[in-house]
Amino acid sequence: MPLCALSASPLRHLTPALPLEIIDYIIDFLWNDRTTLQACSLTSRAFRREAQLHLFWSLNIGKATTDSCPRLRAFKTHEGLASLIRHISYVEDQQDCSWDDLASSLPSHLSSNTRPRTAYFAVRYNPTAVNRPRVSSHEVPLDPFTSPLWSNLHTLTLRGVTFQDCGHFGRAILPLRGLKVLELDPVAINPYCDGAPVIGPEFDGVCALRISFVGMSSLAAILPWLAAGAARGNVALQAVSVPLLLGDNTALLQLLWYFARSLTMLRLVSAANAGGTLCHAEIQSRN
Repeated sequence: MPLCALSASPLRHLTPALPLEIIDYIIDFLWNDRTTLQACSLTSRAFRREAQLHLFWSLNIGKATTDSCPRLRAFKTHEGLASLIRHISYVEDQQDCSWDDLASSLPSHLSSNTRPRTAYFAVRYNPTAVNRPRVSSHEVPLDPFTSPLWSNLHTLTLRGVTFQDCGHFGRAILPLRGLKVLELDPVAINPYCDGAPVIGPEFDGVCALRISFVGMSSLAAILPWLAAGAARGNVALQAVSVPLLLGDNTALLQLLWYFARSLTMLRLVSAANAGGTLCHAEIQSRN
């Protein structure tokens, strides 16, 4: 069967994307063999949708600094390939540059035409200790998403990252007007804003919000931002998973009040028993 016939076959929609390990291998070891890469792209065209065509849609950064990452150097050399990137992921480790440093400096390492649709930033610093956030290394907190590089971002996942206060969180998210999905899983936010005004979300449409394992203190800190989003109608909380403590749970009750219409999943996790075993209750609804 010729390739043109395969391209019209409904089977092409059932063909899964290549595993990331294979994509990484092709890019790293066959980068200079343009004939091979073109052949892979041509073959891929016969089986996959146009939007899933290229092998370069995902940029997974795993080096300590942007200057030492060979993938970034290669993308900077081949700007045409950099414009194909649709997903960026970075996991910060103890010896790495901070996630906000990388997000701020990444535009200088990529093509001006690069416009990712999804981004994932994670910190590997004991992510379950949400009540003991890592102290920020910046005296003045960075606003990581001000570059046009992030202007088309639709989905953002932040895992284990730290914000100095609610104002810092609001400023960081403010430029992402086209965001459709925001996942906080978990984040740590200082509950003290020092009188700084709350910067509410400025999403052009409705952004679906999912919160997982965010401590009560961080939840209380972000509550003014959430309240502003509920009032403007541009934030819809879909799922929340929080540790249930014996202290003040007012922030959780207010959160449920603000988003009673949009919330479809609530998970309460407790470690109150002597053995420390996690117990959880999960409530799901269909609106």
